[in-house]
Amino acid sequence: MRPGLLAVRATNQYRRRDVLAYLGLRYYLDSSAARSDRWAQEVATDLVLRRAEPCYLTVQHFKESDSLGQVTHRDIYLPGPNEALAEAALLDACARSGGQFMPAGSVYSYRLATADDLSGVYQHYMFGLQQRHEAIARMCRRSPDSDVLYLDIRQFYPSVTISRASSAWLSAAESQGLSRGWIDVGQKLLDAQSCASAKSNGQLLIGPMLSHLVGNLLLRPVDQAMSQLPIGYCRYVDDITLVGTAVQIKTATLKLEESLHRLDLSLHGEDSAKRLLVPARSWLEGAEDFVEPDKKVSWVSLIGELKRLLVLSPELRESLVNELAENDIRLPVPDYTAAAQERSYKSRLSELFNFSWFRESARKPSIQSILSQAIELRNKYSTETKRWVEEIDTADAFLTKRLLPKIRYGFGRLAYLGDLGELRRLSDTAKHFPRLAFHSAVARSIATGDVSEILNFGVNAAQAVSQPLSMRTTRITFNNPNLNASAQQALSVLRMNGLSPQGPPLGDTQSQLLKLSTSGVDRSMMQSSEPFVRELACLHGLNDVPRHQTMLNTAFDADEEIAFDAIEQEHQSS
Repeated sequence: MRPGLLAVRATNQYRRRDVLAYLGLRYYLDSSAARSDRWAQEVATDLVLRRAEPCYLTVQHFKESDSLGQVTHRDIYLPGPNEALAEAALLDACARSGGQFMPAGSVYSYRLATADDLSGVYQHYMFGLQQRHEAIARMCRRSPDSDVLYLDIRQFYPSVTISRASSAWLSAAESQGLSRGWIDVGQKLLDAQSCASAKSNGQLLIGPMLSHLVGNLLLRPVDQAMSQLPIGYCRYVDDITLVGTAVQIKTATLKLEESLHRLDLSLHGEDSAKRLLVPARSWLEGAEDFVEPDKKVSWVSLIGELKRLLVLSPELRESLVNELAENDIRLPVPDYTAAAQERSYKSRLSELFNFSWFRESARKPSIQSILSQAIELRNKYSTETKRWVEEIDTADAFLTKRLLPKIRYGFGRLAYLGDLGELRRLSDTAKHFPRLAFHSAVARSIATGDVSEILNFGVNAAQAVSQPLSMRTTRITFNNPNLNASAQQALSVLRMNGLSPQGPPLGDTQSQLLKLSTSGVDRSMMQSSEPFVRELACLHGLNDVPRHQTMLNTAFDADEEIAFDAIEQEHQSS
């Protein structure tokens, strides 16, 4: 049975969030009954309402590195697969209700997916980033003598109590006339967050998709009040941008601080690197930073042709894998064979061929065309990224702010396309910049096969390197003598991707998640005291051969997007 809209949205969303949450969903959706929208809307939500204990797995994602190389992490709480599917149904109901559930026009983050958007429960984050950039550019062009001030809310989600989050949820849900059933599901999910971990202290968790909606609801009065001032205002999650005269900015900042204070929130101080003032004329020098050159060969054209070949000619997959490997190109090549055989997908594809734009874009996808585009982009990204890394060494604060996204963009693409020697050289150059620590470590691990540093960085760093590494080798090394819980989680992710890390013996201190990643599932895992591990084990089924790598390499549906973890996980870390 072809999956419903909600199942595809949930898998696409959590594939970008964390591979452990994604695997839980994939095993859950092995059952054809669970794939329907009706299951998500009725059964999954009923199971949430009747659950006696919360089902969240706490993992540590890399957050930042200081000048001494000390790494700090961000706790991410991954909902169980049933909760993730119920969330998708709840957020879809909110999107259909509209009104307060849709962010104000000045807010560019976490806009709910609508209609037949299958990319996730929220629109893809890149659209919001581009639209915010364009909005700031318009403001600067209208007032070129003004200033641009970047501000940041301190510890946004961890500063929001579940009590305050519940008030924001209930107020919006009742005013929008949401049914009592959906209101109860939302409240139950928030209640589950409050007792998910002793470390959370009853605060809004980072990880569940509902948290992002509640964050927007909570800040909606702030957004509305700021948008009424005679000043340009944009918000992307906790990043706020003001555009206006010095007087306007001072007045607006005081107003913003007062509004946030009423919510027990605060801004980073004037001495913070997250607060930056730039003349509008200087800002406009980077107005085109998000504009892709109008060229025949681009990252979008490469990935579009890769997906079309895999869906339209799945029998060429093995040949494509071999050809890419011979040229040291590490693009993920998921198996769309089963998904492409779906009658409903083929019917929709036939309808699309009636449009000239689709016929043009879908003409003769070939292995050679994919290979030639990848090599051309390899050369382009290598040259550009090397130049950007050299420029940042002497850049001022604003140029650094402009160059960092470009360098991250380049590193993310070169993780899949770059020559290994060049990748290592770029890594060595970038490692001196704390804000590029993630990218430097990922590039170095891909180039060398040594994941020692990655294990200390956390789960998102492990997934970032797993995908490109697994396209060129299975044997990797590490030299960490003692692995704490976070490092064991990272090692689990590497193993789930089919990699075989070789290092010091782990002894008898292996976590159940680490054992599950290596040796499959036994009955003890199905009785784990950790609800997430217990459910993952039960959904996987008794088997001494784990199915994780097969699941990650096989597309769930023809509308499942090709995930690029070295890019997606970096975005979350920054």
